[in-house]
Amino acid sequence: MKERFEWGDLGNIEQGRPTLGSWTNVSAYRLLYFTLRQVLNSQLGKEKSREIFVAAGKLAGQEVFLNLVGEVTDFSDLMIKVDTIFNDLKVGIFKVEEADEKKMRFLLTISEDLDCSGVSVDGETKCAWDEGLIAGLLSSFLKVMPTVKEIDCWATGAGICRFEVKIEQTS
Repeated sequence: MKERFEWGDLGNIEQGRPTLGSWTNVSAYRLLYFTLRQVLNSQLGKEKSREIFVAAGKLAGQEVFLNLVGEVTDFSDLMIKVDTIFNDLKVGIFKVEEADEKKMRFLLTISEDLDCSGVSVDGETKCAWDEGLIAGLLSSFLKVMPTVKEIDCWATGAGICRFEVKIEQTS
């Protein structure tokens, strides 16, 4: 068994699903996401489970950058490409809400988020994988791992997922 994920592990979807194609129902995705989360929470605890989802998201973000982003000229260009990729993959509607490139602080939002939009409000953020995905995408471009924290979530009553991004600057 291979130790490391590779983009090719996704398989040939056109060949393998000639009738059903590459899209699935959000409920099917969430069934996988939330049952896996439940098992990890019960076996490893919530914090370790969260760490695993963030780590998986980081790996996914790095792979998305490597295989889907292509050439980017600057941060703005990257954000435009991420918006397009999120839309094409139906992850959600990605927006840059605030950007301070001088201080390297950003607020990013995902509305209609695949992970949580429409779930019950329970006061607990749900999008650890998205935190990692954003961090992985940005780290591939910036060559430094940013801190990404979900500060608003559908499940906290915000109706949108909002992520605070901080990038430590070296002098």
